[in-house]
Amino acid sequence: MKRRCLAVFFGVCAIHEGRAQTVDSVPLTRVPQGSEIRVWSQQPPLKKWKLIYTGYAADTIQVTERRGSAQIIDFKPTIALRDLERVEVNRGRQYDGRRQVSHTLIGAALGALIGGTVGLLLDGGFGKPLDDPGMGLYIFGSLGTGIGGLAGAISGARGREVWAPVSIRR
Repeated sequence: MKRRCLAVFFGVCAIHEGRAQTVDSVPLTRVPQGSEIRVWSQQPPLKKWKLIYTGYAADTIQVTERRGSAQIIDFKPTIALRDLERVEVNRGRQYDGRRQVSHTLIGAALGALIGGTVGLLLDGGFGKPLDDPGMGLYIFGSLGTGIGGLAGAISGARGREVWAPVSIRR
């Protein structure tokens, strides 16, 4: 039984991780102004920094800082194309039923584990014989399963952001 539960748990995790989709590259000329982008650059030193794309010139891109994000010291609204290592554009959120189901199952499994452990400890600890674990294990395990499943379902319902790489001509 224990092996079956572990196999189901790791199977759900594998399904969840295997759902990453590849997105085709977008040319810089096709990125709409006002789009959210992630930037990796050498000068200024940015790594996965989220900015707002406002346009491009022959050898630079124009950006503005996102409202509500941390401020970049000595921010300049242009970044030279030669300094860019990578740029990605936000394509919105992807909502997937498998993601929500896998999050629900993972949350329920973790909730059952934590709730069952708490219930077992409240019933006298691990020193009791396993043939009579007590009602605490069942009650707290069931509560943990429900609460963990609900938290996982909420987490899975949020979707995930999809980022498309931007091809930069140099």
